[in-house]
Amino acid sequence: MRKCADRLYKIDEITSNTYQLSAEDIGHKIRVTATSKDEEYPGVATAEFGPIKLDPSARHHLEQLLSAGGTKFTVSKFDDSDNYSQSNEGQKTKIEGSLIVNLADLKLELKNYYGKTIHSISSKYSIDFPKIELHPLHTERFSLSFCKEESNIDARVSFENKFDLQAISRQNRDLIALTIRCFAAHQHFANSRIVNEIHLSQEEK
Repeated sequence: MRKCADRLYKIDEITSNTYQLSAEDIGHKIRVTATSKDEEYPGVATAEFGPIKLDPSARHHLEQLLSAGGTKFTVSKFDDSDNYSQSNEGQKTKIEGSLIVNLADLKLELKNYYGKTIHSISSKYSIDFPKIELHPLHTERFSLSFCKEESNIDARVSFENKFDLQAISRQNRDLIALTIRCFAAHQHFANSRIVNEIHLSQEEK
């Protein structure tokens, strides 16, 4: 379980004795509980460690990305349909793409087999979107959700609000999540400060 402050949250889909730490765990503690199946020696053992800190190498890369104002990540999407490219029946097609994360907004571009962009969606940051969720078992996979009303869409197929994506590595996936959340927090802080300044100026009048 993940411990945030004094609250415990179950990590979905984790049923084995192995768990890979991710960007979701940074700043929090992990609690592990083991239950004996031996009827002669019943009992429950609990261990807790953390708070989890960001790896020095990942921190260095993150600081570089933030200071540069963003970057482009290589991602891929697996699709069962024939919307993006042709494939054998029942075989998933791997669709290459890029995720451009900037201070002001985020853009996802997907390309077909011939390298032509067939899906492009961009969105500014809001409180809820774009929403990124890391897969608890597959260390390179994550999902990215958009709000249709808040997005600019150029799609050759029907609009999707949620994309199941894969990064090129575990560290790359965590950097994507951290970069998006840092830029989103920055925009939220900036907007809150603007609203506060407007409120103060109205009070002065």
